[in-house]
Amino acid sequence: MNLFHTHSDFENHVLIFSTPVGIEQQVFKSCLRSGEVMVDVGANIGTFALPGSEICEQVYCFEPDLDNFHTLQYNIAHYNARIQAFQMAAGDTDSITSLYLSPESNGDHCVFPISGRTSIAVTMTKLDTCLAHVPKIDFVKIDTQGWEPQVIRGMSRIIQNNELKIMLEFDPALLQQAGTDPVAWLKEMQQTFTLSDISERYGHLMKFTTEYEQDLLRYLHRSHRFTNLLCVKK
Repeated sequence: MNLFHTHSDFENHVLIFSTPVGIEQQVFKSCLRSGEVMVDVGANIGTFALPGSEICEQVYCFEPDLDNFHTLQYNIAHYNARIQAFQMAAGDTDSITSLYLSPESNGDHCVFPISGRTSIAVTMTKLDTCLAHVPKIDFVKIDTQGWEPQVIRGMSRIIQNNELKIMLEFDPALLQQAGTDPVAWLKEMQQTFTLSDISERYGHLMKFTTEYEQDLLRYLHRSHRFTNLLCVKK
């Protein structure tokens, strides 16, 4: 799928091949079924939401950055996609917060302070609040640069009421910067979900065991990298 990457791309009708590839995309597509409802938190320009809308009945997107949101809207309109987009951050409060902008990447903005970054005011919502009218949610993708635990806390009703799959970024360094102990959070998540690592290193899903979790944490610390997790409700 070709997506506009920036506002100027849209104005100049410059489409750029942007469909994600690799094990993450394979797992993502394997999780979706026709007629399902998907939520994309940290939707950016629609890299996952647009392919998801080709399968799902409805997609709800959350993207707080205005430039990204405008490009997302253009991409939605271009493909006439079944997507409703909200220019909001998601978290564990309904409030106004600050979005700290990365000068290097439009996919690296975050909602906790990072020295040297400028910030803008954005609306934050709990998914439980914004999507209270949605009777069924099947799949949630979360990529919020270390803010994933707060998003999870803000969707406790959704988790309780749905047979849910969640695909989320797991970056121990960013989690710590945002005030979360990554090891403790993994243990908390495993009370409700069965976790698997969407492993770029091995090229397939790796089910969590105590040994694998310890190996993964060592690898991520040593390599200064992140991974993505598939969380299936027990």
